[in-house]
Amino acid sequence: MRSFVISLIMLIWVIVTGHFRQLVQTEFSSWGLICAEGILASLLGHLAYFYAIKYGMISRVIPITSAFPLIAILGGLFLFSERISWDRLVGAIMIIVGIIVIRR
Repeated sequence: MRSFVISLIMLIWVIVTGHFRQLVQTEFSSWGLICAEGILASLLGHLAYFYAIKYGMISRVIPITSAFPLIAILGGLFLFSERISWDRLVGAIMIIVGIIVIRR
């Protein structure tokens, strides 16, 4: 339901701002990637999240699921060959240390 409401709001925004033509002209392969992201990240991700909350301790589950900035840093580094800066490295280390501290 949440995804439907957000999609509707985004569609209204695209129409109001006049970018509907760009939406219609989007390539078919891009639509496939958008759909795959919706299924993998939104559907499967939320199912795994709710399963973890149902069967795990929330104080341990939430820090791990909130580590997505670390995943984004690693994805950028390995998948897109982004350079890692000192501030991102320090942030990644802080995320890891935070997860270790909270899991104890």
